[in-house]
Amino acid sequence: MIEWLAHRPLYLVYSFIFLNTAVESPFPPYPADIFVLLFAFLSGQGAYNPCLVYALSTAGSVTGIMILYYLARKKGDAVVRFVSRTFLRHILPPPVMERIKRKFLDHGDLFLILNRFLPGMRAPICFTTGLVRKPAGKVFIYSLVSVMAWDLILVLVGFRLGKSWDSASQFLRRYNLFALAVIAVILTVFSILYFSRKKSEE
Repeated sequence: MIEWLAHRPLYLVYSFIFLNTAVESPFPPYPADIFVLLFAFLSGQGAYNPCLVYALSTAGSVTGIMILYYLARKKGDAVVRFVSRTFLRHILPPPVMERIKRKFLDHGDLFLILNRFLPGMRAPICFTTGLVRKPAGKVFIYSLVSVMAWDLILVLVGFRLGKSWDSASQFLRRYNLFALAVIAVILTVFSILYFSRKKSEE
């Protein structure tokens, strides 16, 4: 695949970099990060301009986040009503959804800044931000900061490890495993606290 990509026209490659990251938020769990890392790796070998890879991946990610934000802002309530009529209401009962919405109203800025560093949580964060109708300008700025920081790490890692794709891809795998483990622990603790409190109130 690396050999094939290295011989594609530049305009196709750069267009793909933008579209690749733009679809990640609206269509999870699309693996956009691995492609950003791949093109940064190829930039380290002189195939592409690393600054363009960084700029286009950042622009694509923010575009995708804002698309999902506006979709949630316009249609989010309908999605929540649909969930409340399906088996998913047992996973996310209405009281839990209301608590999540309140948390985002109070601490949504922090979630947005950490958004790109939380695998598996990016789409839910973007969706909930639109659902609670956070100001669009604030969503854009905080998302831009988060995306710029994360993509800079990916591009630098891929570019610096341009002699070894295994080393570059291993970084992303290890980070995702570590982040998912931390998220799982946090969610488990919050679930235990929630159900313990609910039981004590009965």
